[in-house]
Amino acid sequence: MHQYQSTAAKSAPDAVAVPDTLPAADATPEEMLHTVQRLREEVAAAQRAKREFIANISHEVRTPMNAILGFTNLLMKEELSDGQHEKLQYVQDAGMSLLSLINSMLDFSKLTAGEMRLSSAPFSPRDVIAEVMEFALAAARGKGLTVRWHVDDEVVSWVQGDRVRFRQVLLHLVANAAKFTEHGAISIDMLLDAQDEQTATLRAVVADTGAGIPQERQDVIFDDFAQADGSSTRRFGGLGLGLSICKKLVEMMGGQIGCTSTEGQGSTFWVAVPFKKLRNAKNLAPSSRGAASPQSYRSSAAAPRNHRNFPANNTDDAMRAILQSLASEDFQQLESAAHSMHDLLLWSGSRAGADYAMRIKLAARSGDLHQAAAAVRKLETAFQDEHFDPTILISI
Repeated sequence: MHQYQSTAAKSAPDAVAVPDTLPAADATPEEMLHTVQRLREEVAAAQRAKREFIANISHEVRTPMNAILGFTNLLMKEELSDGQHEKLQYVQDAGMSLLSLINSMLDFSKLTAGEMRLSSAPFSPRDVIAEVMEFALAAARGKGLTVRWHVDDEVVSWVQGDRVRFRQVLLHLVANAAKFTEHGAISIDMLLDAQDEQTATLRAVVADTGAGIPQERQDVIFDDFAQADGSSTRRFGGLGLGLSICKKLVEMMGGQIGCTSTEGQGSTFWVAVPFKKLRNAKNLAPSSRGAASPQSYRSSAAAPRNHRNFPANNTDDAMRAILQSLASEDFQQLESAAHSMHDLLLWSGSRAGADYAMRIKLAARSGDLHQAAAAVRKLETAFQDEHFDPTILISI
């Protein structure tokens, strides 16, 4: 029995090898130092093997998972009965949940291995909040939640930093808010926390009226594999890595993250991150999402028609750009074109088409070609079903 356990331990990716011999009681300091160094090297090697195992497995699973989701989308486009379509929808939802878990495992393995690298580029905080708000609408639509958002007038127009990781943190907080809120509202706010000549610290606050977090669990929810309560994994799913990843990313950016919560009443998560100010911000184009006034609307309703500047003047131009960028696998251009299409369709009142445009944008952002192509096909179908004229000019 003991021999079997030893063999199994050696094959486990997270097992730490035990040295065959330990220094004798009368070993010299040099011998003891040599043994400690050897133990340290063996522990480090075991940890590297663990991280490589997680990364390799995640990559190996993600590739066929993308294929499953892609062919599921193709099947859902066929003529199906209501029952068949419902079953495929379950497959798609389960696949997306699994893909999300895989991505979390990859991020976690990179962060713990110190292999995550931050980028630095100019971006508009208002654009980030608007994108997060759109995601919140999509996440809350099925529950009929009210989504509110506001960007304070003092928030600087442009900063420099890692937009992708900052947005990733906010998207996860919003996804959690929507997941744990059955009725009520989700609010997303951004304000200027502090500033000096070089930096501006932005504070983003995500609040909900959901289940809340027990007092005794609030100190550990940012720990690895932590859950708000023992039943969360069974009821809501997840590995308990999301908030841990958020904390690591925020700390990498030099910021802080925290929460306040009352069980049964809701939770408020906040993120404060310092970004570099841009001295030549005047040379940058104005933000395409300039609305800073408070907004509030039901997730089942169309998005508010704020004044925006669109790269495309009509849906025909936007669709042409989508197809061209999809064919060339230019995900950055595809995201931009899908963003324009989404706004144009919201203005036209085509909510179904706008939903598919949003799916294209999210797929482009994650670099998922299969998801993007499937969403494009659904967008084309939506045009046909709604008898929508793609060449109609949208008056802005």
